[in-house]
Amino acid sequence: MKNYRLNFNNYKFSSPRGFTLIEVLITLAITMILTVATVPIYGSLQTSTQVNENTSLLIQSLRTAQERSMSRVNNSSHGIKLFTHSYVLYQGSSYSLRTQVYDRTIDLEDAVSLSWNLSGVGQIDEINFSKSLGEPDMTGTINITHDIGNTKTIEINSFGKVEEQ
Repeated sequence: MKNYRLNFNNYKFSSPRGFTLIEVLITLAITMILTVATVPIYGSLQTSTQVNENTSLLIQSLRTAQERSMSRVNNSSHGIKLFTHSYVLYQGSSYSLRTQVYDRTIDLEDAVSLSWNLSGVGQIDEINFSKSLGEPDMTGTINITHDIGNTKTIEINSFGKVEEQ
């Protein structure tokens, strides 16, 4: 009886090239599931980013008005006039008596709006800081709200401290 040995060295095994339809469909399904899962996360991130950026910019503008008043830039007081979708950094004892050449208008993003609850001796929609001392004529809160519902609050106290709550 003869021994037969199989010699696999002479055989060439070729691997299939490309992808099967099943592999392509599974990859597409996984990609679609991941995309659908990340859309709400991205939307929430975008709204919070818009509110955070606009809050930081308003705080910076309030502090700039206060610092300019304390430094007596152009020997004048400075303030902020609030509107629903914008605000104005101005120079003067009030918005109506301001020097318009120095106005800096900041527009909020379309989906972001302002509301405020201020009290004091000035106009209800503007905060003017006293020359040299930098004390505000109005105190209270300013809310920055996104249409979807994300809100941040800025508080201004009688000493002129401006901070996010």
